[in-house]
Amino acid sequence: MMNSETIVVAHDVAEEAAAWLLRMQESPLNEADQAQFKSWYNTSAMHSEAWRRAEKMLVLRQAPKGLPNEAIKRLHSLNRRQAIKSLAAVIITAPLAWHSAIKWPAWSAELRTGKQRKVCTLDDNSTVVLNADSAVDIAFSAIERRLLLHAGEILITTHSDSYSKNRPFLVETGQGLVQALGTRFSVKTQDDTSSVAVYEKAVSIESLSSQRIELSAGQQIKFSTHKMERPNIISQGADAWSKGFFAADQIELQALARHLAQYRHGFIRVHPDIATLPISGTFSIDDTDSALSLLEKTRPVSIDRRLPFLVMINPR
Repeated sequence: MMNSETIVVAHDVAEEAAAWLLRMQESPLNEADQAQFKSWYNTSAMHSEAWRRAEKMLVLRQAPKGLPNEAIKRLHSLNRRQAIKSLAAVIITAPLAWHSAIKWPAWSAELRTGKQRKVCTLDDNSTVVLNADSAVDIAFSAIERRLLLHAGEILITTHSDSYSKNRPFLVETGQGLVQALGTRFSVKTQDDTSSVAVYEKAVSIESLSSQRIELSAGQQIKFSTHKMERPNIISQGADAWSKGFFAADQIELQALARHLAQYRHGFIRVHPDIATLPISGTFSIDDTDSALSLLEKTRPVSIDRRLPFLVMINPR
């Protein structure tokens, strides 16, 4: 992958990108328009970079800090020519400033969760399930369906695209790009790594350092910008979270408590004497109080909820 920070976008190309952006916001492109756009997009690396910046600008809903924010805020009050010039000014702005603005936009992401899951249906009828503490932006265009995963974990079930048969479905993380090959799969980003698990059909993955691999159903992998680990087999129940459950298989009680704490406000503390108690079973993450009650009924523990925002799991 070419480093976009090294590409200088000429003013006329920026205006062309801005014109395409406005046109696509007005109405879907017909087949002839799509072909014309693809031809323009593939003209050069400068053209594709100009379009990438235009799409990112839509995701942010505003110009990056320190750039001409009014170029976005005033679009609806400008005539078409003025709007194109304003958008072009943002598109040609310094890539480093742009990159710093989009590096961590989770706080303003289009789709985001706190201590709960969320199920969303996208414009193409694909579905995406967001795990707790996740943030995603949607960047669909005439040539691709792209999700930008800023934080957390998502599970996607793709759907045939009624808009165009040729739009790939992509998930972008800070470490690379995942492309669906007609599939059901999950992507997780944490610290400086991304993880992908495939439940149906296949996906292809390309890291930022251009390492590539294709995963089939039943496989998962973890990768960073410069390293791609060997694929391994998905553990049973790995996608249970997308249905509102956590499947524990002989894990320590302390580990179960940490997992349930991701889905509730406050803290869960485990008495040291039972921290390594092995736990198996299926626990609700949508209703962690019922999960704790189930734990109390089936294991030799007691649940102390007397303090606000603090649950103590003690020996019984």
